[in-house]
Amino acid sequence: MAMDSGEAGLPTSNSMLVFIGPPGAGKGTQAAKLQEEYGIRHLSTGDIMRAKARKNPELAEQMRHLKPSDFNDMAVSIVTTTLTRETDNFLLDGFPRNCYQAVELDKFLAERNWKLTKVVAFTCSEDTLRQRITGRLVHEGSG
Repeated sequence: MAMDSGEAGLPTSNSMLVFIGPPGAGKGTQAAKLQEEYGIRHLSTGDIMRAKARKNPELAEQMRHLKPSDFNDMAVSIVTTTLTRETDNFLLDGFPRNCYQAVELDKFLAERNWKLTKVVAFTCSEDTLRQRITGRLVHEGSG
């Protein structure tokens, strides 16, 4: 259940947030905490794309061979289609990734008279990122 915090800087029931930063910087971890505590819908573009690829092997194969410009269009389409079904209470994790995607997101939001509440840029040292990413390569159940 979403709730107004009333505290400066904390999410409210109609927050529209964007988390940007490199893989392993903690975007997903913090997004999950905000989703649980404030009811903000966490939308990870990577998770959405992986789920679509699992359900559709043909799409997965197409995704492997996309040119960067086609990947941009696919990412924009997936995010805007998902947000069309949303209320104005969401957190985008890992989108936009570049200027083209940012411009397209701005257009989409403007069409709905929505404005982002905050954009949070995550930073981390390269050593920490390397440790976190390589740690993801080990299956916890079997080692």
